[in-house]
Amino acid sequence: MKAIFTTLFFLSTLLITGKAQTGQKEALKKYNLLFGDWISDNKPEEGNGYFSFTPDLDNRVIIRKNHVSFPATANKAAFTHDDILIIYAEQPGKLENALYTDNEDHVIHYTITVSEDGKSITLNSGLKSNMPLFKLLYNFTDANHVTVTFQIAQPNAPETFHTYLTGTAHKK
Repeated sequence: MKAIFTTLFFLSTLLITGKAQTGQKEALKKYNLLFGDWISDNKPEEGNGYFSFTPDLDNRVIIRKNHVSFPATANKAAFTHDDILIIYAEQPGKLENALYTDNEDHVIHYTITVSEDGKSITLNSGLKSNMPLFKLLYNFTDANHVTVTFQIAQPNAPETFHTYLTGTAHKK
């Protein structure tokens, strides 16, 4: 009897795990244009960088690693910016949330929307008391070229976003 129960438990676990894996792979499809290694198209005086998007944890998350080196200017010393963005699911198969953190001690929680054609991905931080709102946009001109825009809105004008940074990148 114990052997039958163990076999049934094992088989049901395989079926559930198989369905979960299929769901996770389906959830990743809308992010296909992001995957890979990207290189900034900025001029050297604007800062040079690269980033990558890769699925991880058995396709349950997507991890973006980003690095930018900024040259010294008359007013500022050279510096680097590194950050990680983890796209994750609060519900299985729904990769619609993200956590951003960087080497400047910023932490931002986002919700994500993807356009029907997958060519536009928008991350919104949402309204929190007395905190600016942040929006990160990826707009693809094709599978190998993207425009990335980071916008900020003040809490007293949450619908009025101003572009803080924008740039283009191409796939490596």
